[in-house]
Amino acid sequence: MRTMEWTRKKEEISTPERQWNYALLVEDIEVDGFHCESYGILACDPDSGEEAAVRHITVNGTEALALLNTVARLAVSPATLRDVVEDYLGQ
Repeated sequence: MRTMEWTRKKEEISTPERQWNYALLVEDIEVDGFHCESYGILACDPDSGEEAAVRHITVNGTEALALLNTVARLAVSPATLRDVVEDYLGQ
């Protein structure tokens, strides 16, 4: 598994008193002999060290980056990351 680090500056997120760090998780997977990349998201609180990861959200890199941008824009905490992703997938 690889991570692609991605962080928003405090003044760019909706809660300036908090800064969450985010990363795009990239995993190589094989399904029925077909190889592709699977994307997930990692959210981390640099102050407490709390982190949460949701793996295998999509195989579409563009969709994964769009979701990562949304998560960062909304300042999703590690504690609520899974709920946000589940809501997104339920659309």
